[in-house]
Amino acid sequence: MKKNKKITIRITESQMKRLTDSLVEEKLNMSQIIREMINNYARFCRSTNKSNVLQKINEIRDLK
Repeated sequence: MKKNKKITIRITESQMKRLTDSLVEEKLNMSQIIREMINNYARFCRSTNKSNVLQKINEIRDLK
């Protein structure tokens, strides 16, 4: 039988606030990077012919 292992960690309110702030900031930064990548891709697609689109998609994937 598998036993479920559970651990409880106690942290102070200030530690919880710092942890929450860090997680929110990290998600906001990630969202901003994704938004910028999409905007760059859209600008690129408007300004070039379609043959270079696949190349640009691969470049964007490599940045992740």
